[in-house]
Amino acid sequence: MAVKVLMPKMGLTMTEGTIGEWKKKEGDQVKKGDLLFTVETDKLVNEIAADADGILLKILCQEGETAPCKETVAWIGQAGERIEEAGGEMRAPEERTEAGSRSAAGSRPQRGKSEYIPATPLAKKLSKEKGIDLTLIPVEGLRGVVCAKDVKEAADSRQIKLSPMAAKLAKELGVDPASFASINRIMKADILEAAGQPISERCMSEKKASPAECVSAQEDTAVKVTALRRSIARNMLASWSTSPRVTYTHPVDATELKAMRACLKEDMAKQGLKLTYNHIIMLATAKALTEYPDINASFQNDMLTRHRHVNLGLAVAKGDGLLVPNVKACEQKTLREIAAETERLIEETRSGRLQGEDMRGGTFTISSLGPYGITSFSPIINQPELAILGVCNMVDTPIVRNGEIVVRCMMNLSLTADHRVVDGVMAAQFLARVVDLLENPYKLLA
Repeated sequence: MAVKVLMPKMGLTMTEGTIGEWKKKEGDQVKKGDLLFTVETDKLVNEIAADADGILLKILCQEGETAPCKETVAWIGQAGERIEEAGGEMRAPEERTEAGSRSAAGSRPQRGKSEYIPATPLAKKLSKEKGIDLTLIPVEGLRGVVCAKDVKEAADSRQIKLSPMAAKLAKELGVDPASFASINRIMKADILEAAGQPISERCMSEKKASPAECVSAQEDTAVKVTALRRSIARNMLASWSTSPRVTYTHPVDATELKAMRACLKEDMAKQGLKLTYNHIIMLATAKALTEYPDINASFQNDMLTRHRHVNLGLAVAKGDGLLVPNVKACEQKTLREIAAETERLIEETRSGRLQGEDMRGGTFTISSLGPYGITSFSPIINQPELAILGVCNMVDTPIVRNGEIVVRCMMNLSLTADHRVVDGVMAAQFLARVVDLLENPYKLLA
């Protein structure tokens, strides 16, 4: 018997997920435990394994489509098996008979615009792309579910329309508009794609380029961003609208910091641990936050919540966005423990295995752009936290020491703080304390 593949619900707040990638295609053999597809949520990309053996009969939710939790996104069963649905039977779209496809419109009732139209996710997507009203599509099957095939048939029956530029290019490039029978209105981009030559190459060739093609090559391209990028956009807008923020920058003489890392690096490596400057900065920041509890806090509904532990987040780049896993109770951990936990979180973030629990409960964030050569920036607060520390590049800089010009390794720290709670004096004192600990790292042992 065919079984449903459902959009999983991963966490209490998750209501929907986006299919990132199908690891199997229709007709592939699937074994229980095989990686089947990935799901993108607001913050994570999760790998979903098959929970049954069989053939992947039908994919209902395509890559890039979003479906509510617990909705059927695919079917697994045996080759040629019919798909059961709510006690009845509905043929899989590819199993429909020619007779069913040729059934008269009069025998396939249409529904009014006020009625709910049951349709597969792909059918809904195609109807939007092709501008077809689902209520006007004659339906077939026991339960009257509109499938992608119904939408395509409705599109095929309509008259082909070309934009003026598309008509001009079709004639110029020898493209037959009839080959676009499934498209409601053919645009110039469709013609250029069918021509089979990259636009840039045509425009770079003086012999082959035409004014129409070069105009098309100069047009912008709109691309739908990922679920992660959409989540980042919403969170950053919310932070920008919520916090009256001020960024304070303080230079750090990183000479002793570098010496400390050089002294401990080899010893840590023997234990299988990679020691970075960020680990030492996290240790110093955690210690300073215990001395400034109003910064290791959150502010909502006119209430200031001082957090019991310092759950220190580190912004990690992944794909086209950033994730911020956090090291729990960082103030209680040794430098070795901070290094081990941080590197574990970074690895799991980049490999897509990061768990939701690792993302929750952060109280302060560190964002390091030093490896990219940045010497000063204004990081945006990760709500509902009250501050974020930006770590900049280390640069050999001539400075004055005891009346003499010397070259020292200098680094800027940029603290962005929520001025509703963290005023300038508190921010300056906290930042100075972090600088003091980094310039005199032996104080971290006290």
